[in-house]
Amino acid sequence: SAKKTRISGTLPSKITAPLRLLILEEVSLSGSVPEELCKGEKLEELVLRRANRVSGTLPTECLSHDTITKIDLKRTKVGGTIPSLDKAVPKLKTLDLSNSDVSGTLPASVDMFSGLEYLAVDRTKLYGIVPESLGDIRGLKNGTCTLQNAYDSVFISIVSKTCCYSNFWCPLPSNAPYCTETSSGEAIVCSVMSPPPPPPSAPSFASDTAVVV
Repeated sequence: SAKKTRISGTLPSKITAPLRLLILEEVSLSGSVPEELCKGEKLEELVLRRANRVSGTLPTECLSHDTITKIDLKRTKVGGTIPSLDKAVPKLKTLDLSNSDVSGTLPASVDMFSGLEYLAVDRTKLYGIVPESLGDIRGLKNGTCTLQNAYDSVFISIVSKTCCYSNFWCPLPSNAPYCTETSSGEAIVCSVMSPPPPPPSAPSFASDTAVVV
């Protein structure tokens, strides 16, 4: 565990010793998060908050790990996607991916994170429809759920006319009103959210019929 220290260098590509906590906040380490971290049976917290030189891909195995309680990759350059889950991950309480390079969509199986009390995916490259299943995570009702940026809705709707840091589409889930607020507590104005893109045009295929001259 280290916070606001002068530790520098590169994260090791392999960590073979079993870890219970990996907490490195605001350090100058670079490199990728090793996938081996979550192949053991003991990891409970993975915190690389504001380690903004850390990159690579979101370790998907950590997201489905039986013992994990906290994943905080805020303000890192970690990318990748949130995988679809086929089993519940009840012990994960905190998932903070804000200000990271995580992309793709929120999977419909997001409710498999059944124990979540803190979800922050604002200022990422996530886009698309917010699944209704998000409203099935009971712990978020009295916790924290941010899909939007830190600006209030007045700034967004009057000044910028666009949703600067969010690509989620309307309508937002009606069963999760606590997830339709900015981090400042203002309501998101859905009319300024990014609309769905037009459907892709059908691909054209060259004819496979031979022409005899």
